[in-house]
Amino acid sequence: LDTALLLLPNTFTQGELFSTICEISYTGDPRMGAGEHPDKPKHIALAQIPKFRELYNQALKESEAYLSLPTVDVDDPQSKMEQDVSATRRADLFLSLPQGVIDAAGKVLHNGNETRNLEDVLAQNPAKMPDLLKASLASIIAPTAKIQMVKGLFSFGMGTAFEYVLHKLRRAQAGRAGQ
Repeated sequence: LDTALLLLPNTFTQGELFSTICEISYTGDPRMGAGEHPDKPKHIALAQIPKFRELYNQALKESEAYLSLPTVDVDDPQSKMEQDVSATRRADLFLSLPQGVIDAAGKVLHNGNETRNLEDVLAQNPAKMPDLLKASLASIIAPTAKIQMVKGLFSFGMGTAFEYVLHKLRRAQAGRAGQ
């Protein structure tokens, strides 16, 4: 939840929140760039709003001090939500992330030979947070996703894998053409 909140603006819909949560697991996955429908995470989340709500209900309740929750129709993906995006709140959210994500953010940031402290950079330029966080997540998820993709080629056999890839590429192309 905290990661998704860092990726979202001040005001967003419940559907955007759950879509963002779903998108996190696909960040950096090479299949999303080539073989999957670009809106796959969004479709998954919007079709499962009640399930996401049930799964994240406790975390959302614990976040009520800095996050307004929908009260009218809790299963409506268009229900508006608003969060505290102050620098202090953003820093608290960032520091609540798993240490591996924080470390990856530092590596991404310092890859450009910047020597400044990660927290200082984000405090001075909070708009950098979403891109830095996405790059950090991609650096964590991509290697595992690539290994999984290669294992799939061998598990299913080259012929079946080739047919599957062609099918996915056609669906992805159709999805991009429809946007």
